[in-house]
Amino acid sequence: MKKERWIVVVVALVIAVGVAALAAPARVTLSLSEMEAYVGQRLEVRVVGVASGEEVLRVIATAIAAGSFDLVLEPLETEAACRIDLYVDVNGDGWYDRPPDDAAWRVDLGTVVGEATVSLSATAEMTDVDWPPASDGAIAPEEYRHVLIDEGTGVVLFWQNDATTLYVGLVGPGTGWVAVGFGARNQMQGANIVIGAVTDGVLTLEDQFGSGPFSHRGDKVSSLLQRGGSEVDGKTIIEFALPLATGEADDVALTPGQTVTVILAFHATSDSLTTKHTRRSTVTITLDEEAR
Repeated sequence: MKKERWIVVVVALVIAVGVAALAAPARVTLSLSEMEAYVGQRLEVRVVGVASGEEVLRVIATAIAAGSFDLVLEPLETEAACRIDLYVDVNGDGWYDRPPDDAAWRVDLGTVVGEATVSLSATAEMTDVDWPPASDGAIAPEEYRHVLIDEGTGVVLFWQNDATTLYVGLVGPGTGWVAVGFGARNQMQGANIVIGAVTDGVLTLEDQFGSGPFSHRGDKVSSLLQRGGSEVDGKTIIEFALPLATGEADDVALTPGQTVTVILAFHATSDSLTTKHTRRSTVTITLDEEAR
């Protein structure tokens, strides 16, 4: 499947992707230097809330043009402390690989009000930033570390996680809704359920709770950190991220390395999230260990 993203050109060779809508817009200038070795290579930058793990902004430079340059990160709509993660696709394979295969850095940004400038030299110590998928409704080859094709439903499940956040992609074999549930104790009971549909290009995505073996309802507090969806070639694609553990009564806590029971379901044609599934299945997956 060819990767397609909603894009807005912000500066020459730079694309802003998936901006979250929060509050208090700010502007940060990331001043990069000593990048001569990476001229012509792809650079990706993301701003992340330190406490929430929520992605505030993602920016892509399709080709680094010079050894020293400024990258403007805006709008940063957050009132919480953030960090900047960035990597250069040194080996040219189109996705993130931990150093030394790719070059990657992390910069603590703190809380930004108004405008700020952060400087980074490519000679700084590198770190594994564990680059996550973009929840943009388009799933590229190798974007996720894991994929499962469920024979019972035909749903394709993609996933990966870090120490705090689970990133998920679903491809449903129809134009109706598609859903996944994590950690059920008895049928649907106790599961963290995410169900979504795309209608006329608009995504509806709900965070729900398995209230009984055969029932579910909306969570009292939605834990979804980011989301995206599309319909392509008669299939429904949704992507999202959510915390492994929220502390909420409606959410089952997941842990890195855990083997998890997963419910998969879809409807072939209906976008109504209350319409009974066309097919349903149960599988198991294993989450990534915290240290990869």
